[in-house]
Amino acid sequence: MGGMLPLALLLLLITNIWSATTGTTYAIDTFYTDLDSCSDTPNAIRAYTPDKCTAGTTCFTDGNNDNGTTACKSDYLETMKESFGISQYIIQVIYKDSSCSTFYYAVGYRVTGACELGYVAGESGYEGLFYFIATLPEEGTAKLEFFTTSDCSAITDSSSTTDLGAVVAPKATLESGECVPLDFNSYMYSTTGYTQWYSSNSYDDGGLNTGAIIGIVLDPADRPTAAEALYRIQIIISQELAE
Repeated sequence: MGGMLPLALLLLLITNIWSATTGTTYAIDTFYTDLDSCSDTPNAIRAYTPDKCTAGTTCFTDGNNDNGTTACKSDYLETMKESFGISQYIIQVIYKDSSCSTFYYAVGYRVTGACELGYVAGESGYEGLFYFIATLPEEGTAKLEFFTTSDCSAITDSSSTTDLGAVVAPKATLESGECVPLDFNSYMYSTTGYTQWYSSNSYDDGGLNTGAIIGIVLDPADRPTAAEALYRIQIIISQELAE
């Protein structure tokens, strides 16, 4: 057929093309304030890629005295969002590269505006138990404040402070999902890294992040080349993403 498309119907199946996961299994650690049953809404969630993921749906206390459950999932971002239920949340996905393609870890924070218990961080620049205040101000920004004290107060002496600092994501960053450098105003981060921010107020593209089926009906008399057909597909995808 000389590179021509013989079919009147060209069906393109795009599966997880924009997905945050690509067949990798992620460990999702969900941390709760309820130390007895790990019930209610989690106050913090961590996702990372272990050598081997072992799920544990029963409430446990690990060696760091963190209380929670562990799940093994292929889609960490949707799992984290769903775990917060109807509660507001802020999620930071940390990457090792400036294109945000090499996943490092992700942390989700429940937004209450009050002091919340975190967990013993080992994946970040700060290794120890932390507390946090997460807020989503009306102007559309996201703010995370980190502390070492259970009442989220900064402890300062004449020479130093143990307050872990605060970071803010502008409204534009939340809406665009832009890959941005980490804000090293907080000691929670390592010396290098990049991040994408998400929140319960973030824009949702309506499902293309989890896969889509796009069909193009072609006029049999048109008989476009493969390159022409692919160009039309690209136009349709661009229109879908813009909606």
